[in-house]
Amino acid sequence: MFSTATLLGLAGLLLVIVTTTVWFKRASQVAIPDNRLAFLLGWAGAGVLGLASLGGPGTNWLSYFLGGLSAIGGVFFLGLYTLRKQNAANPIMVGDRVPMFEALDDQARTYNSDALIGTPTLFKFFRGHW
Repeated sequence: MFSTATLLGLAGLLLVIVTTTVWFKRASQVAIPDNRLAFLLGWAGAGVLGLASLGGPGTNWLSYFLGGLSAIGGVFFLGLYTLRKQNAANPIMVGDRVPMFEALDDQARTYNSDALIGTPTLFKFFRGHW
């Protein structure tokens, strides 16, 4: 029915999709674990399966397509993770003073952090954890 190369490409593509879906779900819940080895292994495994499908027995257009997507997806997300720059040397902790800043609010008016002086404020930041 399907060649070994096609099945390897399909397995790699499913692995990259599942790994990435779980990553984004955890990121939206701000619940990415400190130990990210499972995600890295998932993306690396998807890349390896994709590359294996490109040169295995029974390669055809479908195995090239699935394997290519798998390899590109795995390498892409591994690359994004490798290039991340989120380790702040001096993070703001609970109870710290807010650094002075100026930004635009949701109505494009200038907002200054001086307006926060004397009032308890909660800042919530969202990030992709790359």
